[in-house]
Amino acid sequence: MRIAYRAKQFLDAVIASKQLVDPSLAEALLSRAEFELFLRQDKAAQQHSLRVLRKVHALGCRDALVERAALLHDVGKIGGRIKLWHRVAKVLLDRFWAEWPEHLPSEGRQAWSRPFYVQARHAARGAELVLGVGSGADLAGLIADHHTPVQQTKRQGVDAERLALLQRADTTA
Repeated sequence: MRIAYRAKQFLDAVIASKQLVDPSLAEALLSRAEFELFLRQDKAAQQHSLRVLRKVHALGCRDALVERAALLHDVGKIGGRIKLWHRVAKVLLDRFWAEWPEHLPSEGRQAWSRPFYVQARHAARGAELVLGVGSGADLAGLIADHHTPVQQTKRQGVDAERLALLQRADTTA
């Protein structure tokens, strides 16, 4: 990732923690249960999700599935007690020690490792959460693979074009 992008992401997170979130657009696009998941995210994640949705729209997409995935792609971070410094540390670990998630204690039950465990596994956790509230496998698949390179996606039924659009919006929002 580019340094300028990460610096912007850091500033966005700091600013988001102090801003009010207007969830009305999310409420209009999500089912009631999905919207409740959206609201369980911290403010920074809600703001990021809304920026990703706006980026999806700016890319000319009004596909309801991609819109819902944009709003819910990071719900797997719910309950992770992830602070801003954890996010910064994860970015640095990703950059300089790509195998770091393999060295975490299983299940991330220790207090020190939980935020890192949740960040490393948030895509799969998010897919489980949306399935748990009755959303379809198509949405769960996009969420589960939102960090997987499109060419490496092996999940049945994941639309590569939709996934690429979600990824583009997520990495530029």
